[in-house]
Formats: sequence, structure tokens, C-alpha cells
Amino acid sequence: ENIGFLFQQLELYLQTLGLGVCWLGMGRMNPRTPRSVEGMKFVIMLAFGHPKGEQLRRDPKEFKRKPPQSITDQPDPRLEAARFAPSAVNSQPWYFTHERDTIHVHCSRKGGPLDIGIALAHLYIENPGTFRFFRAETATEVPGYRYIGSVTL
Repeated sequence: ENIGFLFQQLELYLQTLGLGVCWLGMGRMNPRTPRSVEGMKFVIMLAFGHPKGEQLRRDPKEFKRKPPQSITDQPDPRLEAARFAPSAVNSQPWYFTHERDTIHVHCSRKGGPLDIGIALAHLYIENPGTFRFFRAETATEVPGYRYIGSVTL
């Protein structure tokens, strides 16, 4: 989750410099490069460079994303930033439930924590002064999902 949270902010920063950026989940390192360094294992690759064509999509219709009602228990325009966040094969493995001012974050059983970190980064960037992530003592259970943490925006 933390890798996704931090590197998504790096990705968005690189885009402000005019670079095209892409997460490569199936990327491969040079065979001579160690698969682990001091106990850390290779997780994912972030490719970047000068794009040949358009750097960014301009029209929301160009994004293949789930409708808002399939990622949350109630309408919440604040979650649009997470809805448009990238995820492995556009799976959007997140689901958000609401409890008063708290939004609980859940990940599908097949989803990866990296994707959740990316979505959380988008929520943080949209709400930098009020974003707070924490693990709640109790959170609504969602069938087919596991609880990750909670946020206030």
C-alpha cells in the first residue's frame, strides 16, 4: 500500500514535467540485477519518458472505469479521484463504505494492496489538508472484500 501511495505521487509529479508514466506490473529487470537487495524484493516497475503522442487523456470517457455505484455504498463525489486512479488491468479492486464522517476502504480478495495505495494517493492529493488514514477498531464488512483502513477527508 505504501509503495502505491508514494510512487503514485511520484508518477503524478513526473506527469507535471511533461513525461509519460506507466506502472509495469509484469516488468522484468535485467537478469544480472539481483532480485532482492538487503531483504527487499522487486515488486513493480515505473516506466517514464517523453511520449510520442498525447501525454494525457483529456476526456473522462477515454477512461475505462466502473460506475460510481459499483465502488461505494452511497454516492460521494469525493471518491471520483479514487475512481479515476490507475489499477492493475483497470480492475479497480476498491470498495468504500461510509460511517458518519469516516470512509472505510476495502480491497477485493483478488486485488492488490499496491492498487489501494494508488487510490489512497489520489484521495490524499484531492484532500491534502484534511486527509487522514487510520485503522478503525470496527469497520463494516463487505462480502468478497477485506478491510484495509479508513480515511477522513
